[in-house]
Amino acid sequence: MQRGFSLVELAIVLVILGLLTGGILAGQSLIRAAELRGVVSETKKMRTAFLSFRQKYFGLPGDLANATAFWGTDPNGCADKTVNAPKQQPTCDGNGNGEISNYPYSQAERFRSWQHLSNAGLIAGNYTGVSAGGAAAYNQASIGENVPGSRLGDAYWYVLYIGPRTGHAEYFDGSYGNSLFLRSTGGLQPEELWNVDAKIDDGMPATGRIRTTKASGSYSPNCAVGDDADSPYNLSSSNRDCVRLYLLLGM
Repeated sequence: MQRGFSLVELAIVLVILGLLTGGILAGQSLIRAAELRGVVSETKKMRTAFLSFRQKYFGLPGDLANATAFWGTDPNGCADKTVNAPKQQPTCDGNGNGEISNYPYSQAERFRSWQHLSNAGLIAGNYTGVSAGGAAAYNQASIGENVPGSRLGDAYWYVLYIGPRTGHAEYFDGSYGNSLFLRSTGGLQPEELWNVDAKIDDGMPATGRIRTTKASGSYSPNCAVGDDADSPYNLSSSNRDCVRLYLLLGM
């Protein structure tokens, strides 16, 4: 005699599967919310680290012209720092012009900044201070090697001098100076960027201390509704096109 499941048994199984699926989705949502709260905390800590460094050493991390006087000179040499290097305290001097830059590439200030901050005890971790891609890829970041990671999954932090921008294809008009970037390789939803911005700043992508890029740009497309200074975040979009969030360091 052949036997099968009754309708009641099938219904019970479907209910259990539904509860499990709902629980998994709810759990993922809670994890993501916790990660975003972590980014808010990280953002504040990162900015504090840069400001504290400037107050203590009278210069900017990465750009500090007398860094070797504090931590010694990199035994591998400082003539060309676009190659892989070990994680260490001995370092190289920046050019002291007030801009945490990649130019000239040999100074790699954008990566050297994390080494300087680590040496000063202002952030956790040890960093190489140079590009992870060799001379052919002077701006390649690698989490834990030359840039610190973020609690937000695959995201990481880096810093770079942007300066004033007017009529730029990517940036809204304004003065940026040295800016801290949260870079996510997997992308973020506009609502997630807005979530961080609203908790710390003005909740607008083109103004305040926290910003993203134009809707028509390629860096973080469609995060904002438009390209004007009063453009809001594109909260109706669920696409993970947003990859960059900028924190103006005010220095």
